[in-house]
Amino acid sequence: LQSSLIQLCWDTCLEKNTQEEIGKRLFDMLVELAPTIKESLQQPRQVMALRLVDMMATIVAFSEDSERMHEEISGLASRHVVYGVKTHLFPILGNVFAAMLQETLAEHWTLEVEAAWGNHYTEVCDLMQLEMKRWQKHAPAALGLWERVGKKWTPKRLGFSLSSRLYQMFPEFVHHFAEEYRHDKDKTVRKRPDDGSMHSAVSA
Repeated sequence: LQSSLIQLCWDTCLEKNTQEEIGKRLFDMLVELAPTIKESLQQPRQVMALRLVDMMATIVAFSEDSERMHEEISGLASRHVVYGVKTHLFPILGNVFAAMLQETLAEHWTLEVEAAWGNHYTEVCDLMQLEMKRWQKHAPAALGLWERVGKKWTPKRLGFSLSSRLYQMFPEFVHHFAEEYRHDKDKTVRKRPDDGSMHSAVSA
């Protein structure tokens, strides 16, 4: 029931607004709620708006697939650590997302809907913060190692070396990966012109 309510909220937002409009509204709400954050943003409004929409769409998708949520959050947490994202921003973003939903749903933003969204967002944030703390513990050593590798190897040479080692150790895996890559590439080439929209990029 909770996942259905959350998905219905998001579907309603997409029916009433374009994703570009949603993103810009999210960005404006974020700046209104936390004015000082604008100074630390390194990307223009349009780019940040797209990222906020992408983030919200991902959170909604997690509500229907708990297994996927646990699998993907570790990777998301590592990128957040590398980008220098602070965990104190998550409650602020939660308020922004909730405000956006409330504004869009109007009288349909019931206590039941508010509780469903709040519970799910809290679960996502708790897991994200737990994973970020784990990554922060090991990040300095990992980044230092990556920096040393970068001084010794060019990206092309490193990629060739890794692919060669993988093929020697796991040839079936490399063949499978190559086939999946070709399949995905073929699907991209066959996309209709309108499939390059922001909606396609976010929902992929």
